[in-house]
Amino acid sequence: MKKTIMTCLLLTALLATSVPAAFAQSTREFSIECNVSGAAVYLNDDLAGYTRPNFTAQLRPGTYRVRVQMEHYKTFENVIKISFRAVHLSVNLVSEGAVQGQQPQGRFNLTVTTNVAGARVYVNNASVGTAPITRQVDRGTYTVRVTASGYQDYNVSVNVTGNTVVDAVLEATFQRLTVNSSVAKARVYVNNSSVGTAPITRQVKRGTYTVRVTAPGYQDYQVSVTVTGNTVVNAVLEANLVSVRIVIPDGFLDDGDNRDGNNWDGNGTNWDGNGSNWESNNRNSRYQIRLYVDGQFSDTSSFSIAPGKHNIRISSGSFSFDADFNFLQGRSYVLEPVFSWNVR
Repeated sequence: MKKTIMTCLLLTALLATSVPAAFAQSTREFSIECNVSGAAVYLNDDLAGYTRPNFTAQLRPGTYRVRVQMEHYKTFENVIKISFRAVHLSVNLVSEGAVQGQQPQGRFNLTVTTNVAGARVYVNNASVGTAPITRQVDRGTYTVRVTASGYQDYNVSVNVTGNTVVDAVLEATFQRLTVNSSVAKARVYVNNSSVGTAPITRQVKRGTYTVRVTAPGYQDYQVSVTVTGNTVVNAVLEANLVSVRIVIPDGFLDDGDNRDGNNWDGNGTNWDGNGSNWESNNRNSRYQIRLYVDGQFSDTSSFSIAPGKHNIRISSGSFSFDADFNFLQGRSYVLEPVFSWNVR
């Protein structure tokens, strides 16, 4: 029985000492809502930070002397007690020598806003806080600079003769350059440096770039682009063409009335025996020769075609002869039909 009582007393003592210790180490939020940005906040005479224009800190339970002060403003002082709940103060700093709610004579509001949250603001090269921010300044000329990581600095000179607002629009230092291609996995070069395969997006600085896109069997695509914002290049690659010439041997051409013209085609055009020129001396359509490439009539014996398999057919009257050819990239071809007798 005595052992049980002693155990209970020890547990009670431990709880009595641990609960206050745990409470003492916990923190509560303390916040200030201020009408001025950049004011210094002191807690128990130690600098705790600055209003932006608000201020927030996590404090342990206890009593604190709060002081908010800024040049040309009357100092705000108060005492707070942090216990179980968050504490909030509304601080309205009043300009020295001015009636509360009125602006001091000869001083004006200089407000700086920006499109980038948290951008740092400098007035005459002195940091005054982060945008958006309002400071009271004397009449005169000021240099305002706004900076943010990943953006170009914004600089402007303003002549303050009344309440003045500077709206700083920061431009990104890097822009997106996207390259698409009509051929999948085509190799992309920017300023002659390989950056990968299309489609691809890279971050680049503003400026002019040479974009080149290559793929086997296709002609290179090259373009110069000036990047002032996000830029897209759509590269349409064209296949490398193969040169083909059809030659009909003189021995297979009629040597009668039409021999001098080596007649070719049914539209009043002729073809000579070397397959190089078209003439207009066709006098007898019975001997005309017609050329078809992949089923499409060709009005010339020399032509260019994409690499790959193609069907070539020649016909004259009721006679027709065709064959399939696999044309390789980078080659030139001369096709000459060969006719022979088969004796059975």
